[in-house]
Amino acid sequence: MKKNIYLKEIDVLKGIGIILVVIGHSFPDASAVSGISNVFARTIYNIIYSFHMPAFIFASGLVSCKFQISFNDKINAIKKKFDRLIIPYLIWAIIYIPFRIILAKYSSQKFVVNRLWQVFIGNNPYSGLWFLYSLFFISVLHIIFIDNKNKLIKAFIISAIFALTNDFIEYKEPIKWIFAYSIYFYLGILFRQHYSKFYNVFIKKQVLIKILVIFVASFVTKIILSKFEIESFILIPAVLGTILLYSISLQLKNNNFFRMIGSYSMDIYILSGPILVALRIFLYNILKINYGLYAILAIILSILLSFMISSKIIRKSKSLAFLLLGMR
Repeated sequence: MKKNIYLKEIDVLKGIGIILVVIGHSFPDASAVSGISNVFARTIYNIIYSFHMPAFIFASGLVSCKFQISFNDKINAIKKKFDRLIIPYLIWAIIYIPFRIILAKYSSQKFVVNRLWQVFIGNNPYSGLWFLYSLFFISVLHIIFIDNKNKLIKAFIISAIFALTNDFIEYKEPIKWIFAYSIYFYLGILFRQHYSKFYNVFIKKQVLIKILVIFVASFVTKIILSKFEIESFILIPAVLGTILLYSISLQLKNNNFFRMIGSYSMDIYILSGPILVALRIFLYNILKINYGLYAILAIILSILLSFMISSKIIRKSKSLAFLLLGMR
């Protein structure tokens, strides 16, 4: 399969992935110090968080398979990544400052104005945007250093070592994020380099079922080990969950709903954050509606409103699309 063929399953993967992200963010006490109080919600949250961000990094790798050889190509590729990821990262940091100050009493984390400079080392007032910051540097390292298949394999091995040691060595953020997630980026590139072979394996429904069973077993193992304060068993369920999501995406690659949501995944990722904050304050803190009902409404409304705001307002303006979403 040629590398430049448009793959519908990538949009589906991003579509399912962003829905899982929103679900994980929709529990009103997800960021509370005490954690999620509802047992069912906490279980769903833990399952989603075991692989949802690795899956997004993997999807980014799938579309980043081209090697940049010349100096000019590398500079142009880095500039495109800066526009797509860092521009919205910085703009939303500025937008978020007044809201973090005004709504401080509703936040579980205190916002300190004199630490604003830390936005340049990944500590954004809009904390959810750590993903954009990390993905930018993972991508830049790939663009600069990886220009052939041999280097790609070496990078994958090195990233696997860093991922395995990430919980034993106290790397500081954002280095910790880069070390933890680079493996999934290179896994995505390796998949794309040998796409036909992987496609023919993971398109089979029996393979999907086997991966699901193994993923569940690995997740249960992870939970059991965490009871004994062993937190290092995270890589296996993350990789399995990512491949499981990819395999599901192959089955649903012609599903127009997931493809549409996937094409707006960046928009929903960014816009759903402030929308969920507003919904939590109004529906849960002020109106005090039922926990489960709130979570359902938050999921539906945040996705719907994000899509509508982006499609009807932001994407209609080239300036807004560039500044808020990094779109050219």
